[in-house]
Amino acid sequence: MAGEEEVQVVESCFVTPAADTPRKTLWLSALDLMLANKGYTPLVHFYRRCPGTETTDFFNGTKLKTALGMALVGFYHGQPPQGGRRRQVRDRLQQQGHAFLLARSQLTIDDFSNLKPSPRLRRLFVPQILPAEVCATQVTFFKCGGVAFGTAVHHGTMDGISAFHFFQTWSTFSRDGDRAVVKFPYHDRTHLCAGVRS
Repeated sequence: MAGEEEVQVVESCFVTPAADTPRKTLWLSALDLMLANKGYTPLVHFYRRCPGTETTDFFNGTKLKTALGMALVGFYHGQPPQGGRRRQVRDRLQQQGHAFLLARSQLTIDDFSNLKPSPRLRRLFVPQILPAEVCATQVTFFKCGGVAFGTAVHHGTMDGISAFHFFQTWSTFSRDGDRAVVKFPYHDRTHLCAGVRS
């Protein structure tokens, strides 16, 4: 089986929202903080290119970055929950972008017979993430034409449901561009603030 050196990052960038967003921090509630130190959740999806399809839109890097910037507009509230960095303020984590990597590999999807979670899959396809980052994505193109879509998400800022919402929104913008119809999340957590009256 091929080694880890056969996955090579060819592009690394920091994607920001495609439109202006508020420049204030997002307060995290006590419920958020319960998970803040639980670390990052790795996730890898594998996609095979359908036989006979030669479309250049199959995980087109430029299109993905453009769509990510559009998705971050709604998932970005001051310091973005999905596209940002965390910072500590008075013992509370707050946040501010989205790391995006493109990689190439001499591997094929068939080199991974059962696709079960493993440390090797994580090393190959989940991006290395800095301690302050909230989310990072690595798109790896195989020589067979398939793709591995790997993400690392800080669990204190995005649970399974919100992760699905974010990636579904990103996918919709990738497919439909400016014509996409999406529902953005509501980020105001101040109603959960102990001792604060509305």
